[in-house]
Amino acid sequence: MSNIANMADEGGASDAGGGEIALEPLYERMRGLLPELLGIRLVSVEPDLIAGELEVRRELCTAPGLLHGGAIMAFADTLGALATMISAPDEGGASDAGGGEIALEP
Repeated sequence: MSNIANMADEGGASDAGGGEIALEPLYERMRGLLPELLGIRLVSVEPDLIAGELEVRRELCTAPGLLHGGAIMAFADTLGALATMISAPDEGGASDAGGGEIALEP
């Protein structure tokens, strides 16, 4: 499976000049899977930053207005997985992207 950097050569994502990466190839990878079911929206994807949104909906809550911890973890895990795909070397595998930080904000 090719990473997002390779998808640029296939007419997919592009980070020419180190800018923002196209979102559609990432949505294609998530289609029909848990991130789509949760309604995760990608706001911005750059080589060193991924921003997404997850709407707090009743069906994702343990009590009204209280987002289930599993939904929060699935959201964070999805963004982390996408970051790994984007930063993975062309030959695949894990990448040492210099660490990372996850900030969850309301």
